[in-house]
Amino acid sequence: FRGDTAIPFFSEIGQLAGISATDWSWSVLLADFDNDGWKDMHITNGVGRDFIHADFLEFSSQVASTIADKAERQKAIRQKLASLEHVKLANYLYINNRDYTYTNAAAGAGIDEPSLSNGAAYADLDNDGDLDLVVNNINDEAFLFLNNTRQPANAATGHYLKFVLQGPDKNRSGFGARLFLYNKGEVQQAEQNPVRGYYSSVDKDLIFGTGAATQVDSVVVVWPDGKKETRRSLPTDSAYTLQHATAATAPVTAYPTQPFLFEAITGKAGIQYRHTEYEFNDFANQRLLPQKFSQMGPYLAIGDVDGDGNTDFFVGGSSGFQGKLFLQNSNASFTGREVGSGPKPEEDMDCLLFDADGDGDLDLLVTAGDVQQPPGSSAYRPRLYRNDGKGKFAVDEKAIPATVQTIAGTVTAADWDKDGDADLFIGGRVSHRYPEIPQSFLLQNNGGVFTDVTAAVCPQLQKAGMITSAAWVDIDNDKQTDLVVAGEWMPLRFFKNDKGSLKEVTTATGLEANEGMWRSLVAADIDNDGDMDLVAGNLGANCTYQVTPEQSMQLYAKDIDNNGSMDPVSFYYIRDKSGEKKLYPAISRAQFADQVPAIKKQFLFAKDYTAASFDKIFTNAQKEGMLQFTCRETRSCYFENLGGGRFRKHALPVETQFAPVNAILADDFDGDGYTDLLLAGNEFQTEVVTGRYDASYGSFLKGSPSGFGYIPNVKTGFFVDGDVKDMAVVPLSKNEKMVVVALNNDSLRVFRLRQRNKQ
Repeated sequence: FRGDTAIPFFSEIGQLAGISATDWSWSVLLADFDNDGWKDMHITNGVGRDFIHADFLEFSSQVASTIADKAERQKAIRQKLASLEHVKLANYLYINNRDYTYTNAAAGAGIDEPSLSNGAAYADLDNDGDLDLVVNNINDEAFLFLNNTRQPANAATGHYLKFVLQGPDKNRSGFGARLFLYNKGEVQQAEQNPVRGYYSSVDKDLIFGTGAATQVDSVVVVWPDGKKETRRSLPTDSAYTLQHATAATAPVTAYPTQPFLFEAITGKAGIQYRHTEYEFNDFANQRLLPQKFSQMGPYLAIGDVDGDGNTDFFVGGSSGFQGKLFLQNSNASFTGREVGSGPKPEEDMDCLLFDADGDGDLDLLVTAGDVQQPPGSSAYRPRLYRNDGKGKFAVDEKAIPATVQTIAGTVTAADWDKDGDADLFIGGRVSHRYPEIPQSFLLQNNGGVFTDVTAAVCPQLQKAGMITSAAWVDIDNDKQTDLVVAGEWMPLRFFKNDKGSLKEVTTATGLEANEGMWRSLVAADIDNDGDMDLVAGNLGANCTYQVTPEQSMQLYAKDIDNNGSMDPVSFYYIRDKSGEKKLYPAISRAQFADQVPAIKKQFLFAKDYTAASFDKIFTNAQKEGMLQFTCRETRSCYFENLGGGRFRKHALPVETQFAPVNAILADDFDGDGYTDLLLAGNEFQTEVVTGRYDASYGSFLKGSPSGFGYIPNVKTGFFVDGDVKDMAVVPLSKNEKMVVVALNNDSLRVFRLRQRNKQ
């Protein structure tokens, strides 16, 4: 639920749950089939003719373009359709793992016979307290599956309660009645609504599984007219009748509610800004891109730019639009003004407020990005705006060398050479030939004028990866500021500061085999042990391919057809018919052909292409010189600093894995002395087959000595439905704080953090 309303919002997490690829999926039943108190899932499968097979669709398209006569076209298609085989497939029985995921147990349950199943219904046919299944099969006998959960071997963990509803005269079955079962702090809910599909009904008796519990604390029935009845201390393995006639009209009770930790004040704050994106079709240049890289902003920077003691903030603008500076007034309101005038070619990316020239005020550094401009364009130069001390900025064209050009993913500052001024790291995000590695830069500050010292100080940083985020942090408590960078198709990379020289120590951290699609990175002492830990946002687990260290994704890239365009093709491991694990393409033949048309001649039919592994698709000559990248981890993670420069990985709670995490804030938001996390993200610019990632509404993780606990949005008040790119905490007057959330092609969202007393 959204924090300030009673409107429910849903997150589509089928891929995380492991249920997104169930073939034809005609009938879906949600019910507790093993009586453990958690809803399981049965899905019917199979089809008479596979009329959406890629080869049949291509044949139909060819017929439409080559046969002029309509009757002849229809005849050809009917003949082809008649030649298609029946597709008998096993039905699915997904058992709930109690963590948003499911495991297919159809084979173990003995219900995996290939069939053309369609409708299905459940009922306790033998009256033993578990749900049996009736499945309709096309042109075949129906299935009748007896549930053995209540057999003696399983009965100790398969207890149940059955309820028979007797409603009023005009609703004898009690349609719309809701039951709530409470036991040991957990609650189950069911609603009397037996209709399923077309002319189907499940059993009207409601069965609750209770696992090993032989008694439950209470059951509450709420009838559609508001009447309620409560039964307490009910023994299990029994049937109970609940009558509308014995229920009482329940008084309306107002319960006191605690104010939300985050109060949405976007309308009250007077901060008027909407990011407007210049639409550009990245896929016209590279058809196999995983997403558009022309819509990666906006980013935020905070600091007191006018020296009045109040914190201000800057938000970047897209190509054609100026960024905007918001100056905080003494009453915690804000006055906005553009930085610069007129349209600009640059797409503002990450930005930073820092004292570049040591004059005591904060200057503004804005990096540039996207792929709209040609390679080598001056639009990819970072821009340093010098502050006149009163919050007015002017670009200094000479502050940064003209050779410093990159499509930037991040910028961060630290005095790594200990000469008293802030130096810069600018991470390259992407090139015009994805996934070729872009240039990154280490810029040394010399009195407000910067010099590129990357090659001299740390050559590995020049091509460090497709960098999305970075943090200057002392990873080993040696009083030296080290650098950690995050990016796509790479592990977190660690560069230790050795008296002004940076040397890579990734292998020594123990994290070298955690290549991911990392998108954000923050450093904080999460466990209060005196050293700095890391939190990194990733693609999330709600994605097409579930990777592990043993089951990685691979990306290969080369100009395969020698037409001047880089061709990136992703692969994943599956076992072939002989059981051998091989790499198979993660894209369809049609997608591949959009980028490399010759693939259609190499594989005339989709069925041949889908059976071809990496070694069958590419010749040895084509493999030579290919770029190769690996992804073994897509979950967002917390990396615990163990001391001595070593780290241990912990996956963040599953609720944060619903979508990509682009922004992370680490702070003690609730004032209890432990660092909490605020995370947000999504990605709306993906290629069309994958579809956009939009399942996140932001996540609040409460810190404690035992780790992080997820607090639902409905309890925190933090709710953001959009394509979040950045967040920032802005201190206000009177020791208050607010959180500013920047979204692509959308308005800023603002939340005030309610004060909490230290505990």
